[in-house]
Amino acid sequence: MQKSILIIDDDELFLAVMQIRLEVEGFRVATCKTGEEGVTLFERMNPTLVILDIRLPSMSSDEV
Repeated sequence: MQKSILIIDDDELFLAVMQIRLEVEGFRVATCKTGEEGVTLFERMNPTLVILDIRLPSMSSDEV
């Protein structure tokens, strides 16, 4: 079973680099730029790991 990772961060370059690097290592990676999107994706995909920016613009990491 392929492990999945959800990355929630508003930095587009960080998302792109991390997604590429993790997919090369065999992970299934989903990315989003807001906490609201992150919550929705988390509920849908139930990832193995979440990488979460602690300073999101619209929703704090505590709320996520």
